[in-house]
Amino acid sequence: MTADKPDVLVLAPTGADVADLTAPLREAGFGVYIGEPGPPGPWVRASRVGQVSNLPGQDAILPHTPAVVLIAGGSADDGLDAVRRVRADTARSPVPVLWLLDDATVSAATAGLEAGADVCLVRPTGDELLVAQVHALVRSRRHLPPIETAPDDAAGQLGKLLRRAEANDELMRGIATAFRPRSPVRVGSLTAAWEHHPTSGCGVLDVTAAGGVVRVVLVHIGGLGPISGTAVAEAVARFLAREVQSNPPAAALTVANLRLRELTLPDAAVVSASAAVVDDSGRVTVACGGSPSPVLVPPSGSAVGWHGSGPFLNAAGGGWFDQTGDLPPGAKLVLLGGGAGADRRPDVRALAETHRGLPAEAFVSAVTAELHADPDDGPTLLAVERGA
Repeated sequence: MTADKPDVLVLAPTGADVADLTAPLREAGFGVYIGEPGPPGPWVRASRVGQVSNLPGQDAILPHTPAVVLIAGGSADDGLDAVRRVRADTARSPVPVLWLLDDATVSAATAGLEAGADVCLVRPTGDELLVAQVHALVRSRRHLPPIETAPDDAAGQLGKLLRRAEANDELMRGIATAFRPRSPVRVGSLTAAWEHHPTSGCGVLDVTAAGGVVRVVLVHIGGLGPISGTAVAEAVARFLAREVQSNPPAAALTVANLRLRELTLPDAAVVSASAAVVDDSGRVTVACGGSPSPVLVPPSGSAVGWHGSGPFLNAAGGGWFDQTGDLPPGAKLVLLGGGAGADRRPDVRALAETHRGLPAEAFVSAVTAELHADPDDGPTLLAVERGA
């Protein structure tokens, strides 16, 4: 490997077609190897793409740690296993990991990032984006020195790092709890109540009520550490809270997204956000980027999911879910924050119908209690109720 032509290892199941990945990387000047995930190390035997010796039974031994590892093909579980294996095998010399998913969901991408992947992209990936992302990961590796410790001390060093990370995580959660808005708030005929449990990723909630209007902002970031992730989530939430004072929610998301993309986050963060404005007449405007669908719960009849979460922020230029409607007297608008397992939770509509007769505070507590079954999956749930 040279500084100008670093080597990239593509891990994929035997027979998987990865030409859409190897071809643009080779054209960009990378040395490309293909290997199959598995012991005794993910790159002990890997075929050099484009070599004459790249024939069955003629695999070359990759003599050094690659600059970047790409994981592609197979099921989501296979991909997660490969991410964890690579991360374990490179604990003393961090290697950026790019996971290419064939069918991405919020939970799959979040699980991949939390397992150790630095970036999760969806195939097919454009050649320019793929090459640019690999170049970015190569640059990031230059700022990640290996853990300088004897092999016998590696476990102790890792333990210290984990304990420090856990302490920082607890501190940031404590700060978020101490200074978050206090539920409920009331203005005119509207009552907003919520429960906020940011135990997964970095979640921020902002609620204001003034002049007969309730404004809500929900931001969730996965894939960053607790300190940097919370800082970015807080900044995005504050910015959106200011923007929705004078702009429609979708326009606020667009401007926030532009700022995020200018920031060039060190990790490929999974950023979801919702912004809603409800006035005393019941007029509702809501926009979502990557967040679960809002739910309208009428006094009777079926709850309606305003389906469509829109793309994640920091990953697209627009196209957010955007809807305007009316909140009838006695109805509730329910917003659910992101987080690990957001798409595996019980159906919020069914829970909302079950508990619809409760006032806003009790309603939120009852629904959240049924959603919060997994201690590592902290939902943020908010309901805006219009008095009958």
